[in-house]
Amino acid sequence: MTAIVKTWHWQVSDVAEFKKLHRVFEDKHMKKTGASKMCLRRDLTSADGVYYADLYFKKFADLDKFDAYFKTKAGMKFGEAISKTASCFARDYCENVERFAPFKVYWLFIFRTNCRPGIGTKNKIGIHFIHQRIAEIQKFTVTKKKLKELILQKEFGKGFDFHLRNAGLDFKEVQIISNAMMKATKHGILNLKSFSLSYNPEITDQGVGLLVKAFPPQITELGLVGCDLGDEAGEGIYLYLINSALELVCIEGNNFSSVLMDKFKKLRKQKIKLSLLI
Repeated sequence: MTAIVKTWHWQVSDVAEFKKLHRVFEDKHMKKTGASKMCLRRDLTSADGVYYADLYFKKFADLDKFDAYFKTKAGMKFGEAISKTASCFARDYCENVERFAPFKVYWLFIFRTNCRPGIGTKNKIGIHFIHQRIAEIQKFTVTKKKLKELILQKEFGKGFDFHLRNAGLDFKEVQIISNAMMKATKHGILNLKSFSLSYNPEITDQGVGLLVKAFPPQITELGLVGCDLGDEAGEGIYLYLINSALELVCIEGNNFSSVLMDKFKKLRKQKIKLSLLI
């Protein structure tokens, strides 16, 4: 059985109240956060008052429920209460793999607030998040192939290209992809080099609006050829290009107005290192 374990490292000032609040969390809040299990541990090797709170999640998507719950009135109230008893000085993400009872193997994906995790580790975290989300798109053979590529890339933590050309994608799938990129960037590094959804005419201008907000800063190539995009999407791309590090952009075969095309041409002259095909 595999579980995602999120661990909070606490320096506790009021031990009795801290323990009481964790019992309250387990009884009244835990299931609402998407967690399936909680474990509270005291560190015997550090200074007094150091505790570790482990929350177990069955899948990465359940972490979204946790974030959402602590934006609710009840979640924020509990957060305020716990912060009066302790201060959190680090957080870890782990993947707990129980293969052969009674032995347990822990693959550590560490993300601490008080230190800098290795680039390779953060790459793996980013890849893992996007892999979990893209798995939701099941109806296309091309996405299944992409999932296999992502699995291999996750093992090595390298940068990757994300190309789903002519895959019949629509706005719903673009929402999944953009959410995946945002979550991956939030929790790690999404070392995405090249991104292309060319020849998917149903992704819509609104879908492209979501994508340009979700692209990680590492991206250097963008392809949205023949996607039946109008000026709403074009303006979003134009604004993104102004401050991005993109080196190659292919957006020909869309429905941009002559005014917008002129803006793109001026931008191409201004950004010498940008190859812009419109």
